[in-house]
Amino acid sequence: MNVTFKQLSVFVSIAHNGSMTLAAEALFMTKSALSQTLAELESQLSVRLFDRQHARLYINHEGRKLLPVADELLARKQGVRMLFSEGGRIISLD
Repeated sequence: MNVTFKQLSVFVSIAHNGSMTLAAEALFMTKSALSQTLAELESQLSVRLFDRQHARLYINHEGRKLLPVADELLARKQGVRMLFSEGGRIISLD
């Protein structure tokens, strides 16, 4: 299993924004790319993170378990980036 920061960012954005459209806009992605990235994450984890009802996504039990861990990992990624950007260098952790 190789979960990426991009996949976690997509998951967190959908969970926090409550819609694919808003999440795609927040991440500057198309809805198609966002949907594909979420599908890849769910496939890698072998679980559904959202329930789909009438073309809407609702975070489910598995998604609620992942959300605090994903939030923490993304915050730590940002912390590492900030730690090494103090000297004027900005690093990419993607």
